[in-house]
Amino acid sequence: PNSSLEKIDLRRTLIRDDGIIALSNGLSGNNSVKGLDLSVIRSITTNGWLALFSALDSPQCILEKLFMDNTNIDDDGANALASFLANSNKLEMLHLSGSRGITSTGWLAFFKRLQNPKSVLLDFDVSFNNIDDEAVAAMVASLAHISTLAKLRIIDNQSITALGWQEFSILLGSPHSALEKFVFGGNINDEVIIAFA
Repeated sequence: PNSSLEKIDLRRTLIRDDGIIALSNGLSGNNSVKGLDLSVIRSITTNGWLALFSALDSPQCILEKLFMDNTNIDDDGANALASFLANSNKLEMLHLSGSRGITSTGWLAFFKRLQNPKSVLLDFDVSFNNIDDEAVAAMVASLAHISTLAKLRIIDNQSITALGWQEFSILLGSPHSALEKFVFGGNINDEVIIAFA
């Protein structure tokens, strides 16, 4: 059946795996939902996340905006999300701030799989996470392939040192970069600012 529903907002609900699996089944054949907000939901396990990202990979799914701030997604879920993103040519906005269940190793694997020249990602938020210097290097290498990225937010990732922050100068200096807004913060010092100048 045709639907005119364009956004599903479930943030701060108590939805669990059964609910997210049912939602995933509906989304896999849906061609109207463009926005999904699952922020501040901590009751979905890896099985639920895997079902969701599998459904989003469906050709009928036209999701453009995915908000998953402050969830309990872990390394396995992040790997499934990266698999979806590696094939996606529709998702424009992805917010993953406060995804503390993803370890630095998980972020490294996530960013290594993210390279997708067909990506249309415009807005990406990975603030308040466990991202370290090695993951930053993989992130910069991946984002350099996404020519549409206009906004990047990476605030308060305390494991990033001055060396890691300097990696972003590569992205900022790339002739292929469409970056218009880079919001960063946390353990920033003079050395980092000089690298960006």
